[in-house]
Amino acid sequence: LFDKADISDRDYSRNQFTRITQLCREAGKDINPDAADFLASSLGSDSGRLHCELEKLLCYIGDNPRITLADCKNICARTPEAMGWAFANALLARDLPRSLELIDTLMTQMRGERGGSNLELAILWQAIGSFQEVVKTKCALKELGISGRCGKNTFYNESLKQQYPDNFLTRLNPFRAYILSENAAKFPDQQLVDVLNYLLDTNRKLVSGGADSRLALEQLAVNITTGVSR
Repeated sequence: LFDKADISDRDYSRNQFTRITQLCREAGKDINPDAADFLASSLGSDSGRLHCELEKLLCYIGDNPRITLADCKNICARTPEAMGWAFANALLARDLPRSLELIDTLMTQMRGERGGSNLELAILWQAIGSFQEVVKTKCALKELGISGRCGKNTFYNESLKQQYPDNFLTRLNPFRAYILSENAAKFPDQQLVDVLNYLLDTNRKLVSGGADSRLALEQLAVNITTGVSR
């Protein structure tokens, strides 16, 4: 229960996904792939915390046989990791209203906390990490010889894993790999360059402390979700 997963493990993402699915099955429940992905991405490597959140979810769904992404969003604590996951995914989905809503929630939470807080940096770094994954995904797809959108079963192909055992995508859970490939398809190369520069500029503003956090994050959300060119 108290073993901490090794985030440096090359198979960390796949192992966490598998572990969450197995824990749910042991409790007599199924979990949707997107819900397992949410938990694996937003709860970190702390096993105790993962068990705590799963216990709350199991109580919440009652007699329902399956945990959904909506259940996770409704019941899991609004930690910086969970908010960062939601913000990053809103940017990847080009969902401006959702992005702005999350920024507003973040600012409300910051006002309710005493002393200094780096929540704005926490969710920004989560977004940076997500778009770094987009870069890795594009490189991995090129190595695999895959262009355009992938089918949902592409990464369940065992021969692909055997042929490219060290590829970034084949080391992930197949569902996770598919989601990342879908995200990568939304951002042409030049547009991705612009996004990374916007993220870098926003990071500089927040770290320097000379910019209004809300305005900096809102401008970032507008630029990324609407595809504004630099």
